[in-house]
Amino acid sequence: MDVIPASPSKYAARHQRSSCTPTSAACEAALKLLKAYANSPQSLLHALPNYGLSDLPGLGNPHTNNDDDCEPEMAHFSRRVREAKNCWELLREGFVKRDSPGVDGMSSNYRRSKRGRHNDWSDEEDESFMVPAPVDQQAWPVLEWLLKMFEKDEAAVAARGQPRFSPLLLSQIPPSRSASGSRWEVEAPLDVAFYSLQQRGRYVLGIRLLALLVNLTATVFVDLPMITNAVCARTLGLTEKQLEILFSLLPVSQTANHFKVSLCKLCLADTLAGSRRARPKPQARIGPRPTPRQRGANAKAGADESATSGTNAEPETMRRTFFTPPTADILELLRGPSSSRASSADITCQLKFQLVSAFAGLQDQLDSDEQDPAWREARESGELAKAVDAAFAYAQSPGELTLVQNLKYTLEVAEIYR
Repeated sequence: MDVIPASPSKYAARHQRSSCTPTSAACEAALKLLKAYANSPQSLLHALPNYGLSDLPGLGNPHTNNDDDCEPEMAHFSRRVREAKNCWELLREGFVKRDSPGVDGMSSNYRRSKRGRHNDWSDEEDESFMVPAPVDQQAWPVLEWLLKMFEKDEAAVAARGQPRFSPLLLSQIPPSRSASGSRWEVEAPLDVAFYSLQQRGRYVLGIRLLALLVNLTATVFVDLPMITNAVCARTLGLTEKQLEILFSLLPVSQTANHFKVSLCKLCLADTLAGSRRARPKPQARIGPRPTPRQRGANAKAGADESATSGTNAEPETMRRTFFTPPTADILELLRGPSSSRASSADITCQLKFQLVSAFAGLQDQLDSDEQDPAWREARESGELAKAVDAAFAYAQSPGELTLVQNLKYTLEVAEIYR
């Protein structure tokens, strides 16, 4: 134990001298930092005294202050971040160029998946088709961090009594052409979500991003039919196992069940072509009429108001009113033949199973005055059970029969099928 001097001033002086002495570890770290410079040597030594080289022809002054030379490489990367249109560009393969040996600019997994879809192309065409992966191998932690930020954001919005959605995620979707139109260009986040879903050990990240996008549909700020179409096109490209993971890990909230029903209906829509009676084509709900174009200061004020509308608007004005399809439509889809858009019968089985499961969950979540009485009647009369049997009647292979048996058992446990 150190002996404390009688004089406080002497103790303070000794303590100050000891604290200012760097440790050996700090010295070693400082030397490493000095050697690991990011700027050019000319810019680093510019502040040191020197004799110059102006008297030597052809050399000039090696310490001429050039802004490009003095700017570290990190500043170039920072500028790329600033110039990016959205956060999805930061995740894309090749956004950060690496000089590590053996690392090329294309993910082998993504290249292989592209070739698998177009294996009849020539090598030249195949090479031109290759595109950077939506998520770089070193960008997965960044994606996870972004998801945490979006999830915290939507939790904070929900705590204020508003629909559960993330305005920060909404800001990563391009605005529509009209000032008050709903946003719909979700190709970039869907690229990230479905790429993650197909990567081993990364599918949970894709599900989390999809759940965040689905929660956006609870508001009038996004175009639900357009987003459903975009998700449907990618869903039909999944395997049966990936499809099961997608639906089983998505939330079971009322918003999610509405979206699941709409998605399954769209994926199975072509089965209605064999229906005997014609049915009018459903029309998308007309959104609010675009406001007249503003000029001058009013235009800037309108843009500022639009940017903050996700948190300042009244909850009821931003909440979407969902349309629940009638039970007759669900039964008709279950009885329909195998979808020609699906890659195999097990995909169709999985879609029909998810359709009836999501619709049953949705009916339980709706208020009593919003529930469809025909659904209860179909369950009690056995009409639903017959429709389920018809939905899985075309299963033939051992794998399909096993899948149907498992799906029916799941419906029995949920008391949907008996």
